[in-house]
Amino acid sequence: LFDEITKNPETRLADFRVAGTITPRRLTSRDGEGISTAPIPDAGDAPGQSALGDESYLLPASTSQKRFWLLAKVALNSTALHMPACVKISGPLSYPALRAAIKQLIERHEALRTTFAEVDGELCQIVNSRPGASLRIVDARVDSGFSDEDPVTALLRAEAEQKFDLVHGPLARICLFRINDAEHILAITLHHI
Repeated sequence: LFDEITKNPETRLADFRVAGTITPRRLTSRDGEGISTAPIPDAGDAPGQSALGDESYLLPASTSQKRFWLLAKVALNSTALHMPACVKISGPLSYPALRAAIKQLIERHEALRTTFAEVDGELCQIVNSRPGASLRIVDARVDSGFSDEDPVTALLRAEAEQKFDLVHGPLARICLFRINDAEHILAITLHHI
């Protein structure tokens, strides 16, 4: 198939994805009007289930994802499958630039736009066309008072422990805590599924 496509100068292969094996997700062809694209169902997709919309796809879940799905259903309030990380940012920060960078990152990586659902008794991945996650900004400036736990640490812990909805998503949370005008903490929490 690759040889046939590449021999025709008017057609090129674009946008691959791995679903068991590397398969073309769409063919892009040049015509008199410019470039047009058409989704191509994967050989492993069930008939009528390859495209959910213009760019959303339904794929079978991997064995590991099925295990994590089951673990998440059994231990509803557990944070064992949460993967939190944070980074301190010192100096001036452009919120619009950070928002744009995060939006591009999410648009580029299908895993950050994926949710899960059971279809006909089988767990499936739904790769959504639109990003579900976005940057949330929280003002973490607080009065310095006495408490058992640092207020910023408490905010970060609460963010990391917030429950994920695997069906509706997003499965990535990105939160910027503003400590003061020159200090921020960027917290990213992903679900391990």
